[in-house]
Amino acid sequence: MRRLALGREPCAVSAILHANDPFRRYKPEPTHEVRKPGITGQSFIEQARRTRQMLKEMDPEVAKQQIEFHRDLDLFEAFALAKREGELIVPNIVHDKILIRTTGWRYSDQNYPVWTGTLIIYEKPDTPFEDKVVFIRKNLFKQDNVYSISFKVPDQFQGKPNCALAIEHPDFDLIELGKNKYEIKLVEGADVHLIENFPKEHSWHMPHAETGIPQGEPVEGAYKVRYLWRTSYSYIGPLVRGFVDIFGGRPGVVAKEHDVFDRFGMAVVSIGRPEERSSPDCCVAQQLVSCRNATSLLGGREVRSISRDLSVGQTDRDRRSLDDAPALKND
Repeated sequence: MRRLALGREPCAVSAILHANDPFRRYKPEPTHEVRKPGITGQSFIEQARRTRQMLKEMDPEVAKQQIEFHRDLDLFEAFALAKREGELIVPNIVHDKILIRTTGWRYSDQNYPVWTGTLIIYEKPDTPFEDKVVFIRKNLFKQDNVYSISFKVPDQFQGKPNCALAIEHPDFDLIELGKNKYEIKLVEGADVHLIENFPKEHSWHMPHAETGIPQGEPVEGAYKVRYLWRTSYSYIGPLVRGFVDIFGGRPGVVAKEHDVFDRFGMAVVSIGRPEERSSPDCCVAQQLVSCRNATSLLGGREVRSISRDLSVGQTDRDRRSLDDAPALKND
């Protein structure tokens, strides 16, 4: 009997194991990593586009507190710095709202003019777009040093005269082709804005609704006009945003092109370097999405994706003003 009992023990143990793991007989299924929802899994382009849209929807006073400025950069230095640091270059339309809504000269005096994140491309007046636009510029500070920037015009825009194309960072990249030769390339999914009836010369004009670029016929005596400075030849480069101008009693803002070797500031919002973007606290862009449908600091207007405690470089006065702001509202 003793021998029989011992002979049956493995069967009893085996039965217990099968009871604890009834699926043991089946082959294990392969596992697949699932990307968790949230901004940390997005690429720089996705994060930057999302941040760009949120800046456009913010109240200008709130947007000001999300922006930081770099100083004294030429065009190539500005693009290289933004790419290295993982930063969104603030588009012209955001500057437009900030400068028009900002009272007093101190803010504009301290921070402007700047390279904006809005790239503009145009041909000579009355010259239609062909398959390529080439901008050639000589560096006046270096002898025999000519630079060129080219852009391949999408098919749907070819043949159109007196128009401009506008592309907002990060939808384009500046690629070095060789010594002093560069090309603007569109990234996948880029939006290219067609600015029709682009002014042929300097004047006051109504701004394009999506980009803030002056367009259409000259306008006199209107409060909402903007002044455009343009060249008389083809041009490729970012708009430079200047100061609020009260010439003639009309508050307008100068939006113009400049020499690529001129040195200006640059307004950015940090998205984070590639090695930093996995951290939930790495940058302003990730913090902005943590709060939805917040209330604006001015007038009680609702804007999306604003957090009251996330501003960049706040002073004590700024923090106190935020503490006194209306409470956040949820849907």
